[in-house]
Amino acid sequence: MNCFISFFKNTLLTCFLAVSISTINAQDYIQYFRLVNEAEYWLEQHEYKYAEELYLKAFDLEQAVWKDCYLLSKCYAYQGDKERCYQYLQKCAALPISLGHTIMRRYDQRDVFGMVFDDPTELEAVAAELAEIRGMTDKKYKDKHYTLLNDQLDEWLAAYNAVSMPKEGIIVKAEDRKAAHEKIVSELLAFIKKDGYPGYYRIGTDMGSILLSLVASKEAWRLAFQPLLEQALHQGQLIPYYYGDVLEKQAASVYVMVDETITAKDYPTLIKNRLAIGMSIFYKGTGRTPLGSKKPLPWIDEAFIQQYSLLDRYQK
Repeated sequence: MNCFISFFKNTLLTCFLAVSISTINAQDYIQYFRLVNEAEYWLEQHEYKYAEELYLKAFDLEQAVWKDCYLLSKCYAYQGDKERCYQYLQKCAALPISLGHTIMRRYDQRDVFGMVFDDPTELEAVAAELAEIRGMTDKKYKDKHYTLLNDQLDEWLAAYNAVSMPKEGIIVKAEDRKAAHEKIVSELLAFIKKDGYPGYYRIGTDMGSILLSLVASKEAWRLAFQPLLEQALHQGQLIPYYYGDVLEKQAASVYVMVDETITAKDYPTLIKNRLAIGMSIFYKGTGRTPLGSKKPLPWIDEAFIQQYSLLDRYQK
């Protein structure tokens, strides 16, 4: 067991850290998102070779996101390929903001990786090894700039919560809430223009779930932020779901979000718009974590797969 781990540690760790420590800086992540979204669908369908093909295509295009390396390692576990399973677990652990080494210890994940690391002590040794890699990554990645980003984000969130969700007994005047919101949005806009979008794959925080909702609440703010958010999306810094949520709030009709009000006549519009920004055309949700069973979207059938699949077998 120790020889197996040491072999990969000596031959792969240095390489992974060398290419993974830097912030994701892509040319265009839209096609990457499309590939991994479909790969996740085939993984859920137990078509592991199909999923593997699409993940590897995505990784050839852009620097991998940790979640996708983790899911590819699961593909290899299901196929009984111990060597490549471990290889991609290592790569996952060496990527910024990775949680793979923690998630694989969950009881529902242990069964998967136990198919290749069948000795419980070996599986625990692998998890410990990955935690060590993650620690090495953190020392290099969590520099002063990272800390400043997180501190600034915490400050904005605290200011937002103080006026939007005040503690019991505290009354916030409408004009004070308005002024606080305007200050947050102004500072956030200036920050992104200067330093870039502080997104999930950069600092590990879902800023989009709160502050982007504030940005989307006014047309003037949406218009000011949209080109910056679009740039962040293409760079792989903004999760497509959150960008889609901003677009949905400014649309006059259904745009990308799927709920109980949509009908079959909405499907073509939804598919087209979701594809354009890298949102999954296979599942609802943010697509942020590798966990949980997913229910396919209502338009998926064989004709849909033949038209939209990125697998080689469907390309003409």
